[in-house]
Amino acid sequence: NMAYSRANSINHFRTAMFDLVEAVDVFQGVVETDAVRLKELGLSFTNKDRELERSLGLEVK
Repeated sequence: NMAYSRANSINHFRTAMFDLVEAVDVFQGVVETDAVRLKELGLSFTNKDRELERSLGLEVK
């Protein structure tokens, strides 16, 4: 009975580890998508700021 209990615990641990790796992989995809969106948003804000500076006649750096 002890051998079965140990094997069952190892099996549960292995399953939990696979689930964790899968969750981390999904999380990585979400973070990567957000990073791309934030970069695009930052570039958009930078371009808009430059347009406003030009329209106001301010020095563009």
